[in-house]
Amino acid sequence: MANRVLPQGASLMKLNNDAGAATLVMDGVKEHGPFIAGVRVTPRPPGRGVLSFAGELQTIQTPVVPELENT
Repeated sequence: MANRVLPQGASLMKLNNDAGAATLVMDGVKEHGPFIAGVRVTPRPPGRGVLSFAGELQTIQTPVVPELENT
């Protein structure tokens, strides 16, 4: 079935990066390979991530709310 939204051969992440949108990469397994330029998915502490915006990478910490973790 053809995708009626994305151009042929384009992924949502590629379009997101090409548009210059911010991307937050959180936890993952390294077997998934590079997610965005310069960022590999690796196990990270809860709430820790890498924010990619305007060609810059920044490590950030988001709040962890235990009450929302298992909902």
